[in-house]
Amino acid sequence: ESQLSSITESVNDAIIMMDDMGKVTFWNRAAETIFGFSQAEALGQPIDELIIPEDLRETHKKSHEVFGQTGKGAVIDTTLELLARHKDGVDVPVELSMSSLRVKDKWHTVGILRDISRRKHMEQGLLKLAQAVEQSIESIVITNLAAEIEYVNEAFVQTSGYAKEELIGQNPRILQSGHTSRKTYEDMWRQLSQGLAWKGEFYNKRKDGSEYIEFAIITPLRQPDGTISHYVAVKEDITEKKRIGRELDEYRYHLEDLIQERTTELHAALDDAEVANQAKSNFLANMSHEIRTPMNAILGLTYILKRGEVTSKQFDKLDKIDSAASHLLSII
Repeated sequence: ESQLSSITESVNDAIIMMDDMGKVTFWNRAAETIFGFSQAEALGQPIDELIIPEDLRETHKKSHEVFGQTGKGAVIDTTLELLARHKDGVDVPVELSMSSLRVKDKWHTVGILRDISRRKHMEQGLLKLAQAVEQSIESIVITNLAAEIEYVNEAFVQTSGYAKEELIGQNPRILQSGHTSRKTYEDMWRQLSQGLAWKGEFYNKRKDGSEYIEFAIITPLRQPDGTISHYVAVKEDITEKKRIGRELDEYRYHLEDLIQERTTELHAALDDAEVANQAKSNFLANMSHEIRTPMNAILGLTYILKRGEVTSKQFDKLDKIDSAASHLLSII
């Protein structure tokens, strides 16, 4: 009894025993820690009213059925996950293992309850991660060291055209189109064999025979001891991006040719303009010289005539000739 008492008081799991009426007959120290009730507060109390919330009793229907079988002499051996309530009102997720025990011709139920709050938190985190991987728009595939596919997400299925059942256990070479260079695979395995990540492009083929281009990042998956157990590949279908890139290159090359053609035309036009400008300058110089000479003669002769014996009418006319000739000369 001393050894049994030491064991039950030292374990981290709550150990609770109930009689055929569902009242607590044993309550260890871990039960006090998990549920907040002291042994004195718990003994003799109905387990339903003690730790099973009233608003959650429908959820605990299975445990009620088990408790109800106790007084009927049924042999119980079952494990459940349920919510129990701490003394302060906080719900605690627990894993409950129950078994039946006969003591002095009476059946009792022994329950071992483990606080699984941390496990539930980790499960929720893993669920989020699993959902993120499964719902990712990028194709994700996990292989073992023998390059056998162990997992593919929905995006991989949609891209490749294969069902998950057709892919599991296969080698990713099932997607090879024959157009990816051998050097690409050699570089990839050289990097992975050194425990390094690799990224590059694959020219692959879907189940229906259509080809597509993938950009892949493959990373070794390490265990806590540092050993590599799997390879994880995240891949993006870049077929459309490649097509758009080629079109842009064609437009760019065409634009460069067009710019070169326009530049040549511009240089030719500038040369023509320079020739025309020089011809204009020559023309103006010649015309200036040819017109100035007779204009100077007109002005000189008009000046001489005005100094001679002329009538007032003649002088007035000569004066107008002189004024007009001077105006023309200033324009020239």
